[in-house]
Amino acid sequence: MHNNILIVNKDIVYTNWIAISGAPSSGKTSVINNLEKMGYEVVNDKAREVLEEARKLSPERDFAAIQLEIVERMESEMRNVNPDKLTLFDYGMPDNIAFQRLGEIEIAKTLKLAKKYIYKAVLILEPISFKCDGLRDKDREHQHLIHEMIVNIYEELGYKYELVPDLKLEDRVQYVHEKIRGLK
Repeated sequence: MHNNILIVNKDIVYTNWIAISGAPSSGKTSVINNLEKMGYEVVNDKAREVLEEARKLSPERDFAAIQLEIVERMESEMRNVNPDKLTLFDYGMPDNIAFQRLGEIEIAKTLKLAKKYIYKAVLILEPISFKCDGLRDKDREHQHLIHEMIVNIYEELGYKYELVPDLKLEDRVQYVHEKIRGLK
């Protein structure tokens, strides 16, 4: 049983995982890093990992190949994380759908994975001041577009999510910590 739902479909994995979601430069990694210091198990941002590797290999990045590699790494990580253990993900599989839709990339595999692994909760961080760091090469308008797309995707998938307001980092961490503690 998960959230009082009897698991009858072996193709769906109801987890005790929490997706900490949001557009680029919304503070996900900063919040996750602080929560990890508080003792939470975390899965770090696979997109950042792949983007940093791609930037080192070639300044001309193939967007479609990068997106597919991100999904492959996330899928591998998800297969290796105990679904019963409270684990925080530095964004969720559905987030990738926003980027794939923007790049007009086929979403079938990502959508299937997003429907297979069900998060216990989704916390979506509101955008904060945008910083261009070489990995994020768009502007604030693009950031807000992605934020809206991510919100819409979680709604399409039937998730009830919590929006995390733009607060000082320590207040945001405390806000998320309290939300996690309030889950049953």
